[in-house]
Amino acid sequence: MKYFAEVHTLDELKKKFRRLAMLNHPDVGGDTATMQEINAEYDRLFPIMKLAYNREAEQPTHETAESTRSEFYTQNGWKGGTMTAACAPRIFQSKSASMSKRLIPIANSVSQPITRVCAAKFPWRLRLRHTKP
Repeated sequence: MKYFAEVHTLDELKKKFRRLAMLNHPDVGGDTATMQEINAEYDRLFPIMKLAYNREAEQPTHETAESTRSEFYTQNGWKGGTMTAACAPRIFQSKSASMSKRLIPIANSVSQPITRVCAAKFPWRLRLRHTKP
């Protein structure tokens, strides 16, 4: 166990996973390979910790590694559909009308998908380059 060596309970496992994800997820500048290793180790340990938790708990949990990971990713805006032209005006509504008119065509030409939640929650992460006409 490389990332979860000091973890002994299910709650500690989930807490440690959230902290590691906040540091290593590619959406926050982390390495994809490292995050895949963390996910693989989390997937291996979760059923073991869940079984131990369910033996002692009054109400057993029905969570899975995938459900807890998905819930955490969704809370942080790391999951969602791709940004569309319909989403772009909402993202840039805080900008002036003229600035918005200049940026929306650039947002429409972005070739890689940008998650709608991430773009709406963290507009400063959109590193759109604007060339002067």
